[in-house]
Amino acid sequence: MSTSEVLVEIACKEGSRDAFSEAYRRGFREGFKAGLIRATEKIVRNLIKQTILTDEQIALAFEVTTDYVAEIRRQLSQAH
Repeated sequence: MSTSEVLVEIACKEGSRDAFSEAYRRGFREGFKAGLIRATEKIVRNLIKQTILTDEQIALAFEVTTDYVAEIRRQLSQAH
């Protein structure tokens, strides 16, 4: 039995299935959001390195601010 299955079983026995389900959904959403943020940053970094697009074009394509792109560009320049 997996850890999540054990937790569901315990939650059901204790009558807190709704609370557990909500906590599980919230954790999933937060994890998904964190992964999306990391993926977006990685893509922006790669596009900056390719020097194909301007900061404005990158920001528009990935729905981030030009300040966000500029900050990543600054971090990359300091790393080199």
